[in-house]
Amino acid sequence: MKKNGFKTGLLRSCENLMLSRATSDQKSTSICVVIPVRNVEKMIGKVLHEIIEALKFYKIEILILDNASNDRTKENVYRVFQLFENKENLSLRYILNEMDLGYGGSLKKGLTLAKSSGYQWIMIAHGDDQADWSSITSLILATLKSNKYDLIITSRFMRGSHIENYSLQRKLGNYFFRIVTNKLMKTKMSDPGAAIIAIKSEKLILRWISDLRNDYLFHPGLNIIFFTSNLSISEIPMNWRDASHPGEIKLIKYGFSLMKFIVLAFANRKIRKYSWIESVARASNL
Repeated sequence: MKKNGFKTGLLRSCENLMLSRATSDQKSTSICVVIPVRNVEKMIGKVLHEIIEALKFYKIEILILDNASNDRTKENVYRVFQLFENKENLSLRYILNEMDLGYGGSLKKGLTLAKSSGYQWIMIAHGDDQADWSSITSLILATLKSNKYDLIITSRFMRGSHIENYSLQRKLGNYFFRIVTNKLMKTKMSDPGAAIIAIKSEKLILRWISDLRNDYLFHPGLNIIFFTSNLSISEIPMNWRDASHPGEIKLIKYGFSLMKFIVLAFANRKIRKYSWIESVARASNL
């Protein structure tokens, strides 16, 4: 019995040592998660719990940029923060924009703060629960640990992805947008509008984002810069359940704005011979 007890104790010691080494390696990797939010009182708690749980063995900062919410988003964020305030290797920050900066404007502010925070990686997440945050975060981490890439970007339209509640009009619109963007920019993006990413902090150049649009065209512009740069990029599949259901008129307006932006960026590059960074910036300001 004593011999078996000794073996059991030895096995437990070995397992604890291996776990300690694994978590030590993980904790040496630091990640700042930037989450722009606006009126997501019903969803933000679930999102934060899933992301924090998926990153529990890492040194992380959760940076919430609240874009002038007028519901109980702030209260619900702080309720979650109180649950984790004593958790080791976890920093929690909430910043309220007193005025509406726009989605892209909030991200500019958040990414600038994240870049200066000293974390090795910066991840952009959303404050709603349209994404499967547990699986997305886990897949980002698995790709990140390979140490082969500067940028990890999710895709709704590559093999292995799954999307729900996405209308035929939106699928066709995204397909057309992808074809046109890749043709004009000579890139190979499976999802040019992708918005959930993780990038090495040292690889994010703030000049890339300073002149981008302050609305939802922020990501198409940033993705053009990403894919025309020298970054080593990995696209990963994601599960997405669309819950926004914008009206048809709003979709048409966004589609026209998007195509105008793409054509202007291409014209700036092809005709005026600007760099892609300058071409996107000029297209963003028209």
